[in-house]
Amino acid sequence: MIKAVSVAALLIAVCPPVQSAFGQAPPAVTYDAPSTGFSLPLAGQLTYAVNGGETAYVNYAGYSGTAYATQMGATVGILTGSSYHPFSLLYGGGVTFFSGGQGNSSYYQSLDMSQQLVYEKWTFIAEDTLRITPDLPLGGVSGTAGAGDLGNGTAGGDAAGLLTPNQTRLNESAQGSAQRMLSGATSLNMGVGYTLLHFPGGGTAASGIDSSSLNASGGVTHHLSGRDQIGGNYSYIHTSQPSTGFTVNTQSARMNVTHSFSPTWTASAGAGPQFFTSAAAGLSSSSLSYSVQASVDHELQFSSMNLSFDREILNTASYGSSAETARLGFGFSRSISPVMHASANMSYLRTTSLPGVGTYAYNSNGFYLGAQVNRTLSRLWSAYFSYTLEDQSVTGLTGGPAPLQGIQHLVGFGVTFAPLPISLHGH
Repeated sequence: MIKAVSVAALLIAVCPPVQSAFGQAPPAVTYDAPSTGFSLPLAGQLTYAVNGGETAYVNYAGYSGTAYATQMGATVGILTGSSYHPFSLLYGGGVTFFSGGQGNSSYYQSLDMSQQLVYEKWTFIAEDTLRITPDLPLGGVSGTAGAGDLGNGTAGGDAAGLLTPNQTRLNESAQGSAQRMLSGATSLNMGVGYTLLHFPGGGTAASGIDSSSLNASGGVTHHLSGRDQIGGNYSYIHTSQPSTGFTVNTQSARMNVTHSFSPTWTASAGAGPQFFTSAAAGLSSSSLSYSVQASVDHELQFSSMNLSFDREILNTASYGSSAETARLGFGFSRSISPVMHASANMSYLRTTSLPGVGTYAYNSNGFYLGAQVNRTLSRLWSAYFSYTLEDQSVTGLTGGPAPLQGIQHLVGFGVTFAPLPISLHGH
């Protein structure tokens, strides 16, 4: 329920970032103190960590009672120090073992890679993202609740989608973007990409509907001053579902405005029309809608905060439907002391599938809260405590994977071993 953000954001540490395919600059990155667990790498560094812990699942996937699981995982971050062709990598993965047959043991993997090239007035970025998760991807490096990596990284999931515990999915995305400086204040942005969503259960209605998407976009950004910028962009997305024969085409145009109130406070807003068409079995339908985006960011040396709102038409995971979605999100991260760090993510999502588009019609309201506290035990060891709440209600759904209905709690604790960063200079 939280949008995915590219690992290309790491590249801002070494050179100015290209605008993303939808005209939004990658977010600023904050770095946790190494003594409190895994930390994102600075330019010219490799960081890594391994962790293990226990998690209690209350009302897990319809199980009446509490299920218990052991989780073991690893995280790796790389950011080269080149100013003209930096490379970044962020990996998080592991396994979950349930005890006593209370759930299906599973593994989770998340890999983000990005290569940037700066040549004269051009900046190019190639990105690839792969996620294998047992549910809709959530926050943290791995996108898996209770994995102990919340607050370090940018993994996220579909802004439109339902929580479906115990339903493994594979999501891969390859994107390419370019920025051309037309003048000292104006830049041209363009991008293309491909996304694949696959469910190992066979891609059937019962296990989740496979889909693939092609996208292209372009736009212009102009800096009015050191604090203000405006921009406009256009995007086209073609989504197909082989098992159902449905195709969905979405065209969007949006105007964006960004203002920096101070070096630590920034706000942005955008709005524009969306036009989409769907077709299957010789029938087609079309509709006109709109998209709205607004966000506020606050960055300090030892803390960060983000508040965002999005309203748009998106393709939903699992159920092969296009849906009108409205999402309110909040993220917070703070170093409480040199030996303690706290992070939290919250998201509320309302989804209404569109008539005549896709396979299933439904309405849903979902809320997600993830929080984690890390505490130093020694120079290389730390402990973490995590809590996750998932609350979802779905009406009108007559088929497809069983979604979460009601409230599910996850309470976990564990330890992390995080050696000091390794310098890549000279390699």
